[in-house]
Amino acid sequence: MGLIDTVRDQRDCWTKRFEEQRQQNGDPEFDKLSEQEQERIIQENREKVGKFDFNEKR
Repeated sequence: MGLIDTVRDQRDCWTKRFEEQRQQNGDPEFDKLSEQEQERIIQENREKVGKFDFNEKR
């Protein structure tokens, strides 16, 4: 499972950099949320990276 672990580590690193950049640039809507709500959204975004729902109706 070495390849899977490598890909997962790269993905986690990428999402961490993205969240840091978003915090530096500032997102007014995101800043209005509580600390717990921000952490929940960040965790959801990390879990969603690379996942697509093809059953979603347009």
